[in-house]
Amino acid sequence: MTAKSIRVITGALALLACTNALQAQTAIWSYSTGQDTAVGQIDESVVVHYNYTNSVVWDGGSWGIGTSDVYAIDPVSGQWYNSQPLNWISAPGDSKWTSVSTNGKTSQTGTYTFTYTFNNTSGLTDGLFSMNYAVDDKVTDILLNGISIYGDLGPTGTWTEISTLSDIAVSLLAGENTFEVVVRNNNPEWVALAAEYQIVSSSTGVGNGNAAVPEPSTSLLAILGTTWFVVCGRSRRRN
Repeated sequence: MTAKSIRVITGALALLACTNALQAQTAIWSYSTGQDTAVGQIDESVVVHYNYTNSVVWDGGSWGIGTSDVYAIDPVSGQWYNSQPLNWISAPGDSKWTSVSTNGKTSQTGTYTFTYTFNNTSGLTDGLFSMNYAVDDKVTDILLNGISIYGDLGPTGTWTEISTLSDIAVSLLAGENTFEVVVRNNNPEWVALAAEYQIVSSSTGVGNGNAAVPEPSTSLLAILGTTWFVVCGRSRRRN
């Protein structure tokens, strides 16, 4: 193989690398609960909107409907239930367990909506949402800009294992977006959420993501095959 042939094939491989880079999904938003927050401190990136089904005195106040700060917590240290260690699983990835109190306890049943805001500067408005999470008690809805993206899943999740939601199609706004996870607390004991959230572009980066994208191996064979015929054709003409 001549030096010129090698240069042509090298160029073809570089073209393949550029093509794959263009096809790669773009990260639009990612967040881990308790991110950059020390245990026992307030997570400034989230607020809980609560709606208690029973309003009783808790921590010196009567609570029914309102908002609360969210704390990063460590459920492993010194927490007991019915004389047994609290059995929350370790939070997924780099996330931490988060709750409306520093120890995760509440005497209120009802819904706790963990609300986040993020700025979409990508210029993309179509994406895919994924989430790894553990929860006490259950996730009952997920909303993006006030619109449910949860579907008919019913109550999901548990505090003893990691659950996953993958590749849910979402529509985003340019600029600020609001993301909400609704947690249902069925027993007046603990309420907490540990999760990793991610929104990426569709496979094409624009539109609804339905366009077919060749596998890298298929693209490689096509480019190398075409390049080889070009090189061989030039060699035959010279001979």
